[in-house]
Amino acid sequence: MTALATAEAVTSNTKVDEDAEAPSPFASLDRPAIVFVADTGVSMADFEKIQTSVFAQEKIGLAVKAFRMLRMSPEDAEKDPILAEEGKGIPRLIVVNPAKEKVRVFEEKRIKASSLYKEMKRVAGNCYEEKLDKVVKKHFKLLGERDKAGNALKGLQEKETRLAEKGEKAKRKLEELREEMKELEKELEELAKEEREMWKLTSKLEAKPAA
Repeated sequence: MTALATAEAVTSNTKVDEDAEAPSPFASLDRPAIVFVADTGVSMADFEKIQTSVFAQEKIGLAVKAFRMLRMSPEDAEKDPILAEEGKGIPRLIVVNPAKEKVRVFEEKRIKASSLYKEMKRVAGNCYEEKLDKVVKKHFKLLGERDKAGNALKGLQEKETRLAEKGEKAKRKLEELREEMKELEKELEELAKEEREMWKLTSKLEAKPAA
């Protein structure tokens, strides 16, 4: 699953004063997380099923930008201070909510896109000022605008090729066409920038940045 990075622990390895009261293991988390717990030898059929039925859903594919995505072996999960004893099924997804210091487990038969997205919205609402569903919908709108501008640019590029073949007699039209192309390229750059900026969410987690 390309969205998930291999990790040994959800929490960081920050050193603490041994004489001080032990902090909550959730304290080091600066954003919510989704952990995919699976054996390294998980069958391709199971792997593809989860990827296709869950993470291929467009709204989830966008919403995961608000989460830290991790992949972990069952052995490492058992050693993790947050994930230990959280579910037994393999594979399973665990949604970690640092704001409420809770997790929710989705074991194999319960890993459904609709229920996962509902939980992601709830957890994101605890961790960010922005509404996750609103950000996702805005991103969908931007993707539509980008597709429209991209298709328009492609059409002009094809027209440019035809006009260039006509030589000097098409020079003026070619100049006008290239100005239109520059405007569309600028629009695409601005849309891409807006997409990046919209996912810089405002964290509720003790003013920690959600970068």
